[in-house]
Amino acid sequence: MKKMLFYEKGKPCGHLEYNEAIGTEPATLYIYGVITPEIGWFDDPDTAVLPKNVAEFLKEIPNDKDLNVYFNSPGGEIFSGFAIYSQLKRHGGRKVGYVDGLAASAASLILLACDEIIISAGSNVMIHKVRTSFWRGTSNDFAQVIKRLEKHEEQMIDIYESRAVESVTRE
Repeated sequence: MKKMLFYEKGKPCGHLEYNEAIGTEPATLYIYGVITPEIGWFDDPDTAVLPKNVAEFLKEIPNDKDLNVYFNSPGGEIFSGFAIYSQLKRHGGRKVGYVDGLAASAASLILLACDEIIISAGSNVMIHKVRTSFWRGTSNDFAQVIKRLEKHEEQMIDIYESRAVESVTRE
């Protein structure tokens, strides 16, 4: 197992764990942490998963290389989840997602970028309505926040619906 370490202004800003692809072996990516746009006061730089780090990882492997993606993540920030989902969707190789423990929230979106999904016994995938913290503003400000939440919820549902079996409806 190798670790790709990322630094910004001399401070750690996340890492990715991976196994080097040898020959026809798939490359391996571990999403084992909080999905976040940058390291904040609540993020552990040793476990945070940042879109820019995933982009760097994907640049290191051929676009047609198969990829195994392992998940144990509580999720995180929605835009970072959308970004990583899009990066993996654009990757040309076959992607297999393995849920080793948890793929919750934004991690559940990223999981759906995989062509095949394997959920280990005892593991879980958790989805929920979009959440935010907003505590100060006018009624107009709150109305705008609600509009954005509803828009993001529709975007998430679009992704979930794209992978749902035929009998599952949007509702």
